[in-house]
Amino acid sequence: MQTNNVCDAFSQQDESAYIDAFSTLIKDSYSAPLPRELTTTCKNQNKDSVSTVKSITTSMLSSDLQIFCGTETICTIPAGFTVTMNSNLNVAALVLSGSLVWNDVNGGQFEMNLASKQGYIYIKNNGLKHPTVYTRAFGAYNTGKIRVSGRPLARTWSLLADRATYGMSSISLLHKPEDMGWRVGDRIVIAPTMSGSRGDAEDYTIGGFETNNTIKLLNKDGTSIGVISSFFESKTLFTGENMSALMQAEVINLSRNIIITGDDFQHVNCVNDVADGKPSDSIQADHCSCWKHINRNKCTLGLHTIAVGPGSVLSLQYTRIEKCGQRGILGKYCVHLHVITKCSDCKIIGNAVEYGHQRGTTIHGTHLATIENNVYNDIRGAIIYIEDGNEMYNRIFYNVGICPWAKSGEKRGCTVPGTDNDQSDTTLNQAGLWGLSFTNYAIGNRFANNFNGMLYQEQGFDRGRGHVNGLECPSFQQIGRLEGNTFHGCGRFGTYVLASVFPKKTDRSVDKNGLPTLSTCKEWSAIGEDNGLPATFMHNIDYDNVFVGQYNAGDLQYRFHTSINNNNLIYWKETKNFQDGCSSHIADSFYDSGNLALPGGHGAFILENMIFNNEVSFESSHHCQSGVTG
Repeated sequence: MQTNNVCDAFSQQDESAYIDAFSTLIKDSYSAPLPRELTTTCKNQNKDSVSTVKSITTSMLSSDLQIFCGTETICTIPAGFTVTMNSNLNVAALVLSGSLVWNDVNGGQFEMNLASKQGYIYIKNNGLKHPTVYTRAFGAYNTGKIRVSGRPLARTWSLLADRATYGMSSISLLHKPEDMGWRVGDRIVIAPTMSGSRGDAEDYTIGGFETNNTIKLLNKDGTSIGVISSFFESKTLFTGENMSALMQAEVINLSRNIIITGDDFQHVNCVNDVADGKPSDSIQADHCSCWKHINRNKCTLGLHTIAVGPGSVLSLQYTRIEKCGQRGILGKYCVHLHVITKCSDCKIIGNAVEYGHQRGTTIHGTHLATIENNVYNDIRGAIIYIEDGNEMYNRIFYNVGICPWAKSGEKRGCTVPGTDNDQSDTTLNQAGLWGLSFTNYAIGNRFANNFNGMLYQEQGFDRGRGHVNGLECPSFQQIGRLEGNTFHGCGRFGTYVLASVFPKKTDRSVDKNGLPTLSTCKEWSAIGEDNGLPATFMHNIDYDNVFVGQYNAGDLQYRFHTSINNNNLIYWKETKNFQDGCSSHIADSFYDSGNLALPGGHGAFILENMIFNNEVSFESSHHCQSGVTG
């Protein structure tokens, strides 16, 4: 639904406007209702003077631990001891060197595995601060391991089988809800299908199931019949032999039987550590530090989940994470894999992440992790964020990320000011998937109504950033598989590669922590041959965006690409001939209704076996001598 309230999305300097509008920004944000006993004992206790620390000397049940520690004690479980959950546990903080087992199946170090029961992890705002994971944290460090698994769903999202229009009180899905594991009472969100970040999502409760994969709708509170108040598209367009574009609204399920939640967001004042300059990363990670250049005077704190350092593990599966992220404090996101290096056991699968104020899932200095079948809604900043540029071979599969707010509306899209990266989070380039490292796998994801769908960005970070600043060459990185993704309704780009991307053969590897020998980052081999390492974006779909494409890129091919009703079906400033001397830049693709803004550069630009439908225009060397970037 298009809004009539026109506001500017947040730039990096707009903290005052963000704080002033905060009640409006969150008035429609959703957090799950909690049992009365939980809210009365845990919510908004705000005690900030806990000094007692107790450590157990034998393994015990949680009911005995509650008696031993009480509610206002930092309770420590040393190595070699295990606490088994048989009751609620309410302490000021829990520090695990040993194990906590919370199962209706099997156990682990912190292992919560509930296939049927309801479970809650409530993170208090009680003023306590850990020296590594800091405040309001659910975290693992020093080879610690967290594994939380809820009731598995066969699918966490589907697509509309038929369009949903004004006045309807039911919707039909592409998949049978019961077979996906969806239940009456579950909360669902329908993604906007308007163009250019102009739509608003709608949320409902499942009221029942009917034939033909039909869901009866209740309102978001489940108290009355739910009625569609906008228009949500569902159509399939055949784009070539054995090819089709599923231009259908995503429908995501945001209910889980394990909920990680906590106290409400709180604005805290900054500390003036550096008079006029930028605070160091270590200071920004420790507390809210003033940063004059971006007008940061406050930070906005929710909970965060994290694993820190080699050997640590964070595995969250079929869990709901809400009221998360700490705007303005470095490293505090809804889900954060922080400098773990290799972590094939880090599995973020099937989760519902909602109501976040500083990114969704961040992969930082970590390789081989799996981010799969998660659904994201109402996350401010980048939804999935690949941070420094050395991250390799992480599997980002079949996730759905919805920005539920119109960019020009009172919610100002999903932008947020005051983070450490204005490119990924603000009106400059907020993105569903933002990545500095190109050597990862993004397959089958769908991002709707974000300002950018997917942004691989080298510009501004041409030597890496953070821990690896000066040690990387992002322009020349091998490009991992980008296949079968859908980006729609974006106010800027769907697919976006910025700005100078020419993949080369280098010696980067996981064993080298993703760092190349910089002398291998060369355009030409030692014997004078083209050192290019061609890559292909395959089977991706872009529709109802403003732009699709990149600035300067070579040895990059679009194949089986579908681009429909974008102002620019492809936007490309400069390129080169392929390393093999003959490959085409765009092949076997379907372009419908828009402009092809084609590049100049060195060598012929080749389009092969294309279908052009409806009104399509061509611009050759479209950016020649145009402004400062031509």
